[in-house]
Amino acid sequence: SLRRQRQMCIRDSKYALGEEFSLVDAYLAVLLWRLTHLQVNLPRQGAKMLDYGKMLFAKPAFQESLSSVEREMRSD
Repeated sequence: SLRRQRQMCIRDSKYALGEEFSLVDAYLAVLLWRLTHLQVNLPRQGAKMLDYGKMLFAKPAFQESLSSVEREMRSD
C-alpha cells in the first residue's frame, strides 16, 4: 500500500524520497520545526519522524535559512 511505501521510504532511506534531498524534505523540515511552536506533540510512533527532523535541522543550510522569528520558535 502507499502508506507502507511511505513508512519504508523514511525508515530505509536517508531522505523522504530516497538517498537525495528533495523538495519533500524541505517541506517536512519546515513543518517539523514548527510542531513545538504550534503545541503539536506526536505520539511515540512519531519518534522516527522527530529524529529525521533533528537530522534535517542539523544541516548548516537549514540553520542558515531560518529567520530570527523562526529561530525563536525552538530552544534546541
